Amino acid sequence: MEDEKLSLLSLAKVEGAKVAPMGGGLLIYGLTYQEWTIRLMAIYAAYLVIDSVGRRWIWPIVKFAWTRLRKSGQEPGGQQ
Repeated sequence: MEDEKLSLLSLAKVEGAKVAPMGGGLLIYGLTYQEWTIRLMAIYAAYLVIDSVGRRWIWPIVKFAWTRLRKSGQEPGGQQ
């Protein structure tokens, strides 16, 4: 039983040592893990909204306007 606790403790120390450099980097400007997590989730949510609006509204409108501009630039009666 003691060996299992010792091995779990050593495993936790090893994993902590792996995470420590990244964790230290995240403490830039005094932000905690929770604050970074909230900010990253907010950025990702904003990206999803912008991507969704862009694909459903902005890109089709730009494509429609582009085709209209190309058609209006042609001479009446078509090409001869």
